[in-house]
Amino acid sequence: MKKLKKLLMTSAVIYLCIVFVCCEKVGDSVRNAVKICGFSLLPSLFPFMILSSFVSLTDLKYEFSNIFGVAGEKLFHCPKKYTHILFLSLIGGYPIGANMINSDLEKGEMNISEAEKLLCFCVNCSPAFIISGVGLGILGDIKAGVIIWISEVLSCIITACFTHMKTDSSCIPNPKDTIPYCQALVKSINNSAISMLCIFGFVIGFSAFTAVLSNNRFFMKIIDFCYNIFFKKILPYNYFETLIFGMIEISGGIFRINQGLIQYMSLFSFLTAFGGIGVFFQIKNCIKMKINFKPFIISRFAMGIYSALFTEIFKRYFLKTSVYAMGNIGAEAYINSNSIIYTLCMLSMIITILLKKEEVF
Repeated sequence: MKKLKKLLMTSAVIYLCIVFVCCEKVGDSVRNAVKICGFSLLPSLFPFMILSSFVSLTDLKYEFSNIFGVAGEKLFHCPKKYTHILFLSLIGGYPIGANMINSDLEKGEMNISEAEKLLCFCVNCSPAFIISGVGLGILGDIKAGVIIWISEVLSCIITACFTHMKTDSSCIPNPKDTIPYCQALVKSINNSAISMLCIFGFVIGFSAFTAVLSNNRFFMKIIDFCYNIFFKKILPYNYFETLIFGMIEISGGIFRINQGLIQYMSLFSFLTAFGGIGVFFQIKNCIKMKINFKPFIISRFAMGIYSALFTEIFKRYFLKTSVYAMGNIGAEAYINSNSIIYTLCMLSMIITILLKKEEVF
């Protein structure tokens, strides 16, 4: 324990030294992160956080599950009583599903095993962020954003089918510990405001961290070495670099690209479904009880690969004209395009084998 504390202290000192050396670039990254929080995350996430919290605190969650329970069971193999968590996570954003799972855990309405399985497919990027922020804002085509979101929903369905959750078609029980609507609304707004501040902290903190890494010569040499050895024949360098930084902090990685290049669609699809290490920490912070996060981490890779594969396929059929019309796209990306889809297929097969092992979940 003492060695771990010394290592953490040493790492913190080194981090602070690098921040002081690269203070201007770190400051730019923090300012960009604040803009992302204010102009993208706040409008796309905060209203849904209030809604999800309100539903989980009132008897509406039972009504919601009764109405959409059959669809949840048939498509996602999700028990009726948790359907409200699933569907609100699909339209709300990453931490919403985790917050609702934690709420049911604390009330004793859900056990640890169920929480571990639900986390595997109830942590999703919001369609508002994908369609408006990524599709329209970065790729310059709202159809591209719709394709990425549909791909993520399909990957969520596939991942959910491998979690081996037992569905129960019985009626949802009557509410016992819900609170009045007025009180629930006030509590929902308060809880959502606190959660949003926490999310902003993670986004800004990890954006500063990625800025430090991108200005560290040693780290960038490692990136170059890995690219030249393993990925040079498969991916363009900008693609690989965006992938690495996006897996650390999704918004910082995605918003590194501002050229509107359609060939980045499958990459963005992977990153939005995967979430990034910053999102992992947010989810860990949401779940107050001790659970096994190994299935959750495996499922993030699974969803990311499935989503990228679907996006690559849909892109070729529905955005073919748009792709070839882009004059500023380098030839290298298209030389490697078939290698990308073959690689995704192989990775999806490997992940499927891992997910089929029932003991993982």
